[in-house]
Amino acid sequence: MKQVKYVCKYCNKAETYTKTQQIGITLFHTIVSMLCLFGAILIIYVSMTGISSTTDMIANAKYAKQTYSDFDEIQKLSYDITIDCDGDDPNCYIEKLYRNVSSIRYVPSSDIKPIQSPLFTYYNGGDCKNTAFMFTYMLKSLGIYSRLDCSLEKAHCVAVVPLKDYDYYFVADLTMPILSEMNGSVDVWDYLLWDKRNYRI
Repeated sequence: MKQVKYVCKYCNKAETYTKTQQIGITLFHTIVSMLCLFGAILIIYVSMTGISSTTDMIANAKYAKQTYSDFDEIQKLSYDITIDCDGDDPNCYIEKLYRNVSSIRYVPSSDIKPIQSPLFTYYNGGDCKNTAFMFTYMLKSLGIYSRLDCSLEKAHCVAVVPLKDYDYYFVADLTMPILSEMNGSVDVWDYLLWDKRNYRI
């Protein structure tokens, strides 16, 4: 059916849209339909996973993109700390870094900005989010994959280091401090209950 602007009620003649106007209308309807579909998918996803999980996912993705100009300094610092480690086994690097940074001063989140330079955290301290982010950043400088894992429900952040195709992983909580080696099938946030191998200073 041809779209029309209006129909004269006296002469019954209709004024049609130009081709450009018709394309604009079609495009508008397509965008609205896509937004509605996206909204429906988001509602279904949130209902299945919970609002806190969705918020956590967005926050963690945001922190993962953070990059700072002090990367070279962090890399040199990390190399100096792990100078006794050699080979491809990441365990030595993880444990050496952890033992070096586990005494970093805890600073309540209300006293600092949301995310700060890892080098600043190393020398001045930080909250759970900043210390965990610093730890992952130092590992990144050594070529070891890790991620920041924050939970809105628990109001806490830890560093997670998956190893050997996720067969097991380390969870570092620098505010306690504690480093737990966990089976890959165990939930990250059960790290305090896992006693296979636990480092506490």
